[in-house]
Amino acid sequence: MGISGEEVSIVPFIYTVTRFAFFFFMLIVKFADEIDCLAYGTILVARESEPEDPENPRHYAIKIHHHKSLEWANIQGHSPTMGLWKDDMYIPMEAMGLALVWNSDVFPSFDSVYTHNDWHMTIMSAALDYDPIRNTIPDDDDDEDCAAINRFRAFIGTRCFDKKDTLLNEQQACKVSSQMLRGLRELLDMNIVHGDISLNNFVVGEDFSTKLLDLGLMSFDVQQDKLVFTDWAWVPFHEYHMLPEMAIEFSKPEIIAAYKTERQHRVHVKSHGSMMDLWRSSCIAFMLAHGHAPWENPEWNAHLARVWRTHESTGLQDGENYRDFWNARIEERNARRDRIINEECPMAEHLSQDCIDAFRVMLARDPSQRPNVAELETFPWFQSSWMDQDLGRRAHFVSHIKVDFDEGHGPSA
Repeated sequence: MGISGEEVSIVPFIYTVTRFAFFFFMLIVKFADEIDCLAYGTILVARESEPEDPENPRHYAIKIHHHKSLEWANIQGHSPTMGLWKDDMYIPMEAMGLALVWNSDVFPSFDSVYTHNDWHMTIMSAALDYDPIRNTIPDDDDDEDCAAINRFRAFIGTRCFDKKDTLLNEQQACKVSSQMLRGLRELLDMNIVHGDISLNNFVVGEDFSTKLLDLGLMSFDVQQDKLVFTDWAWVPFHEYHMLPEMAIEFSKPEIIAAYKTERQHRVHVKSHGSMMDLWRSSCIAFMLAHGHAPWENPEWNAHLARVWRTHESTGLQDGENYRDFWNARIEERNARRDRIINEECPMAEHLSQDCIDAFRVMLARDPSQRPNVAELETFPWFQSSWMDQDLGRRAHFVSHIKVDFDEGHGPSA
């Protein structure tokens, strides 16, 4: 079955297609490369094969997920990947979310969705930098340099940093953060919480326009006060947005005994979904302005790397005992958790007072002192810091591992 985004904006029109729907779409667009391979799916990029404007063909992101029926999800104790759209017709939750934010410029534009047997495919606009080189598929796929150039890597949040230095100045960081905040507010206006705000789930354009990605874990309720949860998934990558309440939970002896290894855990902390989204986006905003996570040691140490890479072996030296290496990283991680519980978060002195004031309340250790989305939007830093200013151009790719700046637009001190 399929559903078109353009039709969603006028009237929900759902139609059925055959198993050849996927191949029909391939006749319209041409696959170029993989954008990303996620824990629960794969994203491909495609472009028009015969665009109206050959110099600027439309690109699409195609997110392919394994289909979980309501019955299968109930048996396995998992959340279903499909939601009720109309009558007895179900579509993927992410497609539903994109359809609801159809007119927003801080989310990808929904194009269409197809399901067939065990798989579903959501097609949306691709947030990619324009590059004429990427409009040509390399003749020699074995050429690693050519393959690296032609990778369709979106400029996601993790690419805004060089070790523990940010590639954005304060005004640029403010624009990105303000748009993320607006996206959260637009969702909350419809009683939706994102549920998966992270460095991997937003993309920054060359003019610092920002789009929130991945609505697959969104939650909705007719009554907004019902969006309160007491159980949260935690993986090592989440460490950079560790909540003070979670840090306290992880410090309990029984929890320490249970979590001796770095695996996915369930943490029992009561929080409204929108406040959890806001805390995570606040940590990201701090990182965009500072280069390091809140309460993280700002000095770069290749041996310890970043706080969310505690479980990785990157930096392990030849002949070094892995247990000693791992214990050093765990010690650094636990020291940061202690600071989260007991200390105010340090701020960089070069930031404006409006910026510091915003971060102080956004990262308050007492949850009752944290502003909600509507309150935070009224803060001066989010209203005037970047508007009517020439922010320059964002870093651009010269390979899949290196970024460069247009002359005169590097990060400011």
